[in-house]
Amino acid sequence: MGAQKSKNLELGKLQKTIYSNLKSKAESLEGTVSKELISYRKDQELYEKKPFSPCKFETLLKSINHSHIIYLGDFHTFDQSSRNLQRLIKVLAKNNSGYVLGVEFIHQKNQQMIDSFLAGQLTELEFLESIQYRESWRFPWTYYRQFFELAKKYKIKIYGLNTDGNLKKRDRFAAKILAKIHKKAPDKKILVLFGEYHILPDKLPNDTLVELNGNVHQTIIHQNLDSVYWNIANTKGGTDRLVKFSNNEFALQTSPPWIKYESMIYWFEHLGEDPEFDIHEFIMETGVFTFNSNAMDNFVFIADQLNSTLKLELSSSDIEDFNLYDHERLEFVQKKVQGLDSKTLQSFYLKLLTRNRSFRIPGTKNYYCPSYSINRLAYLAGVHLYLQLLHKQQKSEDDCLIGTRQYTKFIFFCYQSFMGYFSSKIINPYRKCDRYQDFLKCLRNKKTSAYDKKILRLCLRVIDSKTKTTDIFNGVNILDTFLVARKIGYLMADDFFEEIFHRDHQKTQIVLDTLFSFKFCPEEFEKLIHVILPRTSYRKAKKTLF
Repeated sequence: MGAQKSKNLELGKLQKTIYSNLKSKAESLEGTVSKELISYRKDQELYEKKPFSPCKFETLLKSINHSHIIYLGDFHTFDQSSRNLQRLIKVLAKNNSGYVLGVEFIHQKNQQMIDSFLAGQLTELEFLESIQYRESWRFPWTYYRQFFELAKKYKIKIYGLNTDGNLKKRDRFAAKILAKIHKKAPDKKILVLFGEYHILPDKLPNDTLVELNGNVHQTIIHQNLDSVYWNIANTKGGTDRLVKFSNNEFALQTSPPWIKYESMIYWFEHLGEDPEFDIHEFIMETGVFTFNSNAMDNFVFIADQLNSTLKLELSSSDIEDFNLYDHERLEFVQKKVQGLDSKTLQSFYLKLLTRNRSFRIPGTKNYYCPSYSINRLAYLAGVHLYLQLLHKQQKSEDDCLIGTRQYTKFIFFCYQSFMGYFSSKIINPYRKCDRYQDFLKCLRNKKTSAYDKKILRLCLRVIDSKTKTTDIFNGVNILDTFLVARKIGYLMADDFFEEIFHRDHQKTQIVLDTLFSFKFCPEEFEKLIHVILPRTSYRKAKKTLF
């Protein structure tokens, strides 16, 4: 128990350091803010310190079913905020078509344009230009585009709720619009996506109650509140995804707070003020975040923190011995790959390049990372630490990839993927990956390609252990071997982090000892599978909704 408690304290220290750095950076970029915004922000900081308790998703659904208006908080630079509403719409719309959607990101004066776009009378570009989206909102359109696709699919009407003026005026205006919508169609439930500071009970929800003379039931869903995250982490060491403040007030926790500050930094540095902005390019934005402009320093920082937390005892010179390249140096990376001695490895890594995968070029200290999100950097930092430890054993990637059996390549890729995903999970405990039931669901899906189904079947053969690892990969090429290893490595690391790492010191030690023995033999791998994925439970596991 003492060792486990010490490990949790180390993790907390690492996460607090990252949180403090990113929050301070985001606030420094924000500059001077209005007194009203400061007041709203303080109100939220006080509110989120209220007592709460964990609850099940069914409890939230029960509150929604009894409500006329449902508010979901939006952190505008963070795509996870809008994704959660998209997930919620998909769940609710399957059972009930009686929903409309109210959004802050479009001005109410553009309601006719919204209706025309939903009716197919305007193209996406025409719509964005007609509502002057960039000038009026500026946050990435890719975060909100899917609402219109869902609205068309489920025949949901969308209402713009924004107006000009200060925060209080905008609350009161939105409340009047919501009241009109409810009075016009009282049988419709109204889903509202609005800035997180606005949905405290005494702000927009209260103004709406006043407009409707209190004759309405409401549900408030906050998202990714800092104090809630730290309260859970400090008292339980867990990652509860849904908590309840009262019977109609909840907080959905799907990301650690430093991730949203990362998104804020990215917006300020890359999207907030772009003098060369072009609407045609804007509608094609991927919305991929970067940790910030200094990726090399951030990579070292994360690797150093992981090295300390996991007590790997690598030196600073070991950690700093790397080169990091992104899509802007694609031609250089391609030449390096083409310089590999093995034609098989050349072909394999070129395929990873075209698939937008992150990797290290064997025999070099060169890493390729297409874009710098905190998840990607943490993943690659974990891979970097693992390979540096491998080299300490007088081994190299070539020893595992050239002249070896295919199952050796599989185990090497699997352990590497395990270490990468596990490291990113330490940095972002809410990260998700496909589990056993998700594999089965994809296999049953008619839209899943034949190739993807082949990979999934290989994954299931490995997990179910009905065939020896030595036999599974006979005749399987290196790319397919890698893809299977990546999925299995992610799944094992996810299960290890969620079920073992915080709870069972003995099993944790067995897993880490196997991982860092660098013996890529089938017998040890099969034992590891049984330790991490108990036969009694692994078949029931699936990725959480939020």
